Amino acid sequence: MAFYNKDEHVSQSERALCLVKNILEGAADLFLGSACPGCGLPGLGICHECLANAFAQPVINRNLLGDLSVSAACEYKEPVNRLILVHKNRSGFWLKKPLARLVAEKLEIDKSAILCPIPSDPAAVRRRGYDHTYSLAKEISSITGCKALRLLERCRAAGDQIGRNKSSRSSAQKNTMRARSGFNMPVLLFDDVVTTGATLREAKRALRDAKISCEQAVTIASTGLRLPNFP
Repeated sequence: MAFYNKDEHVSQSERALCLVKNILEGAADLFLGSACPGCGLPGLGICHECLANAFAQPVINRNLLGDLSVSAACEYKEPVNRLILVHKNRSGFWLKKPLARLVAEKLEIDKSAILCPIPSDPAAVRRRGYDHTYSLAKEISSITGCKALRLLERCRAAGDQIGRNKSSRSSAQKNTMRARSGFNMPVLLFDDVVTTGATLREAKRALRDAKISCEQAVTIASTGLRLPNFP
């Protein structure tokens, strides 16, 4: 369901829209029935099989140009990809809890970590009614005891990344972020999915420019690329 988080920067009208969507979608669930977002089988929430499948997948470790190591809790395939898409684009706000558990438990996030989420484009935040990566980071924080801080912001939109190749993604992400100055502790980057690594590299660049150390990133999922240094 759509959900308004008071921490997000949305207008009164957008809050009202999210509330209406909650009511309508709740009514639809009541009268039409609910289904697992991972496989579509009737039932409330994620079915046992989909949850077990997600936790059974091996952790994926990648390297971005040798200076940023990335650990993903799962591969970006069913049912995890469907859970991410429903959470991100189909008002499945409640999925933040199981998705955050995947990261917190499978990647063993330490409570001393400073988790820095990749910022969503402002237009996407307005459309969804919340910043999905920040919401996930806050949920991971509540599970592990680590801190989730918004140290990055978008200074221009990168646009939709779906279907773009490595070069196009890198060009689209270039100089789209800036980091808060005056922070002097190492951080752990967080995003929902890593594909070519263009977004994470841009985030690292912005942090480096602000003299913030970052050598690691974690994600819920990684696409099935098998290329050296995750280009």
